[in-house]
Amino acid sequence: MPNSFVGLLLFVVALAPGAIFLSIHHRGPYAPRSKSALHELSTVVLSSLAFDAVALVLVRVIAPKSGPVALDIEALVSSPRVYVRNSFDLVAFWFALLLLVAMFLAVAVAGMLNHPKVRDRVRNSAPTRLLLPATATRTVSGWTQLFHETDSDMYKEVTCHFDDGSRVVGWLQTFNPEAADTADRDIVLAAPITYYSKDGVVDVKDYGAVAVSARAMRFLYVDHWPEPPEPPDPQ
Repeated sequence: MPNSFVGLLLFVVALAPGAIFLSIHHRGPYAPRSKSALHELSTVVLSSLAFDAVALVLVRVIAPKSGPVALDIEALVSSPRVYVRNSFDLVAFWFALLLLVAMFLAVAVAGMLNHPKVRDRVRNSAPTRLLLPATATRTVSGWTQLFHETDSDMYKEVTCHFDDGSRVVGWLQTFNPEAADTADRDIVLAAPITYYSKDGVVDVKDYGAVAVSARAMRFLYVDHWPEPPEPPDPQ
C-alpha cells in the first residue's frame, strides 16, 4: 500500500480505470465465467495500464507546450517533489484531467464490449479467431447466447417449460446475465403473459410482468419477432 500522498495518487491512477472497467463489464451479459481473485486483479491492472497509457497520450497531445497552464515535464521528472510543491494547482489539474480521461475510456470500452454488435465484430475479427477459435471453451451462459448473441435486434417471445408439465409464455424483459449456469438465476417476462397449466387450463394476463426461476424450469424456447407485440386495447 502507498505510504505517501503522492504514492496514493499514483495508486488511484493505476487502478481506478481498471476497477471501473471491471465493474461495468462484469455486470454485462458477456461477463467471463472465471471470476477468481487472480483474474480480476490482472484485469484491473492490465486494463488500467492500457487506459492510462492512451489517456496520457491524449492529454500530452492537447497539453500546451508553453503558457501558464503548461507543465514543465523536465522539472517534474527530475525533481517531482519540488515541482509539485511549487506548482501544486497546476499538477493537480493535469492529474485530474488524466484520471478523468482514463476513466471515460474505461466506461466507453466496457459499454461497447457489452453491446452485442460490437462484441460480434470483435469476436469475428481475424486476431480474435486466431487467438480464440470457435472450438474454445464457451465463456458466456446459455441464456446470453439465446437472448443476446442470437438475432440480437429481434424481439424475443420466451416459453418456459416447468417440471410439472405446465408452461408460461411471455416477452423477454430482462434476465440474470450471470455467466455460470446456476439454478438461482431468474428471467423476467412482460405481458401479454399466457400460463398453461398441466391440466390444459389457460390463463392470460394482458398487463404486468412475471419473474421465473431457473430452478423451476426444465427448458425454455425462444421465438424471434421483428416487431414488438401490439399493446392490448384498454377495456
